[in-house]
Amino acid sequence: MVGENDGIVPDAKLYCTQITDSLFDDIDWLLDQGVNVINMSNGVINGGQYDDAAEWIDHIASYHSVHFVCAAGNYYPINGFDLFTPATAYNTLTVGSYDDNNTPTNHTDDDFSATFSCFEEASSTQCNNPKLLAPGENIFMSGVTGGLSGTSISAPLTTAVVAQLIDYSSSFLWLKRNSETSEIQLTDLDLRVYDPNGNFVDSSLSTYNNYEVLEFDPTVSGYYTFKVFRYGTSSSTKEHLAIAKW
Repeated sequence: MVGENDGIVPDAKLYCTQITDSLFDDIDWLLDQGVNVINMSNGVINGGQYDDAAEWIDHIASYHSVHFVCAAGNYYPINGFDLFTPATAYNTLTVGSYDDNNTPTNHTDDDFSATFSCFEEASSTQCNNPKLLAPGENIFMSGVTGGLSGTSISAPLTTAVVAQLIDYSSSFLWLKRNSETSEIQLTDLDLRVYDPNGNFVDSSLSTYNNYEVLEFDPTVSGYYTFKVFRYGTSSSTKEHLAIAKW
């Protein structure tokens, strides 16, 4: 994550705390140090519920302008694939793991979600975590013998990228909400794709989300049109849009 020669974000200042008696006290200490992004490669088994800890993280992220990156959690027989908490929060970048199989080309043919990566929430009305996948299987790092696997590896890699974005622009933020019953309402963005002839191809229409993920195979050559439709907030609310392809 950090390191003079091999780190993803070598100029970052790193603070560490070990969860002891109180998660809240540890997070408060990090906030007192003025951190911009907090990696949480820890969590509690709670059946994928949106609980008090997740709601508190939502509050802190919203009102202190700090970014939380949380490991989604790994499969255990007692838990199944239910997300750990606070990875169920709305304002976290909850990260699952995928295996890239170390192939530099044709990566879409053999990159798959890791078999241990958690993804289930207790309710379909929650916030569709995890929000993204990052490499997290058989990862080699300086000073560590052998490959490491787990969403606890994926999360810090993502944290480092977020730190890079903050270093590039201190105004790097995304619209957040205080809790699932907050007066701060997320914009619901839906995505539709049309081929060069104007024919509808596919759509992603999840509810109460300001991001969508869509996969399709182009059938004709030319320029495809992506249309974004917004719902749920005033038309005067400004939104920054970005589209990434792979």
